[in-house]
Amino acid sequence: MSNPDTSPTGETYASTSPLGHNSDYVQGYTPSLLHAIARANYRATVMGYSATQPMFGADVWQCYELSWLNPHGKPVAKHGRLLVPVESPIIVESKSLKLYLNSLNQHTFASSEAVVQTVSRDLSELLGAHVTLELLDLHTPSGVIGAASVDSAASSEQGAMVQLDELDVTCTLYQRSPQLLTVTDQQVTNEVVQSDLLCSNCPVTSQPDWATVTIIYSGQKLDYSGLLQYIVSYREHNGFHEQTVEQIYTDLLQLPQLQAVTVLARYTRRGGIAISAYRSNHPGSLDVVRLLRQ
Repeated sequence: MSNPDTSPTGETYASTSPLGHNSDYVQGYTPSLLHAIARANYRATVMGYSATQPMFGADVWQCYELSWLNPHGKPVAKHGRLLVPVESPIIVESKSLKLYLNSLNQHTFASSEAVVQTVSRDLSELLGAHVTLELLDLHTPSGVIGAASVDSAASSEQGAMVQLDELDVTCTLYQRSPQLLTVTDQQVTNEVVQSDLLCSNCPVTSQPDWATVTIIYSGQKLDYSGLLQYIVSYREHNGFHEQTVEQIYTDLLQLPQLQAVTVLARYTRRGGIAISAYRSNHPGSLDVVRLLRQ
């Protein structure tokens, strides 16, 4: 398995990965295809980030192109759900994970349990933390509306999630603009706001990455118009999914009027993989159910 990129800043933290390059699809199980990136390297690009700030959460990888051969040579196809803890010192670059998973296509496994053990072991060794793989039947209902735990957390005066995209606002800034974040005098508890307009760009290929972002917070009420304009300002921002989520989370933590803060971004799939990441300043898991657009 390849070593983490060592460049501390900018677009170079994934320069040696297969991302942005033509790649051959390897026939045969090849864990060395996995490419590691140190979290410290992308966090060096998160403005305002401090290693002392509280950060709980996880990265959830939905893998739609997972297949292998059973002992009779018959292909097996499953949906794979990988859970990577935020405490891992390393992340895996997404294209390398795709290539690795495709290397299983012609490999024979004795059972589904053997696949889970192999993939979990390979990724846990690479990332320096316990990574779990859950295999789901392709006909398992996915819950396309959204995570029930996110919906049930809403407790605003309207008693429902606030959909920011319904606001009529003028947007002129398309580079990250944290000055747009302001609060009102009103107090809220566990308010949930959401937008489907988050778009950031891959720092290597510059291809757009689309996501639904959900913010759960307590404290003084965020100004909705400014918050939506802030989310739109990521439209020309360069950053991996994890970096972008942590930048939004860090910017919100700069507002002393906020208390509990959780940021979840559910990105659309690319290359058969959809990544969702959430960060919070208090412990606890979040039931991340994929959206229709994923």
